[in-house]
Amino acid sequence: MDAWWLDRWPEGLTPWQAWPDTAGRTDLAWLVPLWRLAPEEVRGEWIIAALSSRVPAPCRLSVDPADADPSRLLLLREKARVAGGDLARQYLADVRPDLDFVGEAPSRLCLWPDGPPEGALIRELHVREFPPPAGSGVWAWVCRRDAENLRRFLAPVHRPETARITNVERELQSRFRMAGCPSVGLHVEEDAEGFMHLWMAWSPDPSSPLRRAAVSTTSPLGLADLAWAKTGLTFVSPLTQNPT
Repeated sequence: MDAWWLDRWPEGLTPWQAWPDTAGRTDLAWLVPLWRLAPEEVRGEWIIAALSSRVPAPCRLSVDPADADPSRLLLLREKARVAGGDLARQYLADVRPDLDFVGEAPSRLCLWPDGPPEGALIRELHVREFPPPAGSGVWAWVCRRDAENLRRFLAPVHRPETARITNVERELQSRFRMAGCPSVGLHVEEDAEGFMHLWMAWSPDPSSPLRRAAVSTTSPLGLADLAWAKTGLTFVSPLTQNPT
């Protein structure tokens, strides 16, 4: 787990600390990277009690020095060997179709399966051109919905400004998953005037061309619907069982 610092960390709070509730039961809050938490995984008796501030979390490319070429796009020589998850592979295939993909990386990062080679060069990919998975750069505290004491204790940690942007990302993530597109990049920013800006990239399947879209609105309301309309996709709502 990467080092993480909160600008509002209540004294005595640790990621896996237990608190007794009003019924005498001991509850636990789990600290989880939000991008690893699929929307459908937090429902019923479970709830995201608090979200951290967002820190920059771009996709990263690990380049073997033997494959490096500073004169070429992404620092990679022609037919360089790369490894990564579906999203990273689609991004790289879109801009450098000559690359040689070798194996899978176990995370959203474009890394070698056994770790980056010694002396590897790390290249960060801009989040607007290569949007990371929804919720990247954010930590979530997950607990039982009825753990009232715990939720009150976590309230000072919660960052509403993070919720405003990640709620849009995760709403779209859920729609893409229901439409059969699991590998999606989504990034939302709120500017100083409160306007919302969204960048997304997706592909119906690994063999299809990558598609991109960008949307800006004056508030988070309706942003997910406007962005979804640009995809031309439909999904079946689990609540209505009707295509949307």
